[in-house]
Amino acid sequence: MPHYEERDGIIAKIPNFWKIVLSQHDDFANYVRASDFKYIDAIQFLVVKWQSPRDFDIIVGFQSVDQELPSQTVKKHFYHDGDEMKSQAVELKHNLPPRKRRNRFFDWFQWQGLDDKGEFPNGDELARLIADEIYPLCVKFYTEAQRDVADEDSDEESSEPELL
Repeated sequence: MPHYEERDGIIAKIPNFWKIVLSQHDDFANYVRASDFKYIDAIQFLVVKWQSPRDFDIIVGFQSVDQELPSQTVKKHFYHDGDEMKSQAVELKHNLPPRKRRNRFFDWFQWQGLDDKGEFPNGDELARLIADEIYPLCVKFYTEAQRDVADEDSDEESSEPELL
């Protein structure tokens, strides 16, 4: 969609845009561990490309994080098989030992919708949250986060005791 492409170009120039949007989104936080935010903060861009209302790609660009996560772009395709959402597993390059990877944000990239107990829980719900809410409304979430910071700053200023 052309208006998203123009918007994506503008927000790409805003430092920490996706870090702010994703760290402030209450529902997104339900799908990741607190220790994953180190890697969520490394997201430089996030784009959703729709082929149809039930068929879309989520493209995530990461900057490197120490020796654990190299700079990379990952594209994950989602589609519907009847009423069920499915996806292909994609390779996310990282250097974390297996015991530190379990049930982490990284596992979502391996999610396929096979109802396998070893898969990332509710991977389809996270994909829908990103595609239907976070990506289209990201400017709204960013603006709200900035407003919250401004409100906190003004509360701190107004809570200072008045000198008589």
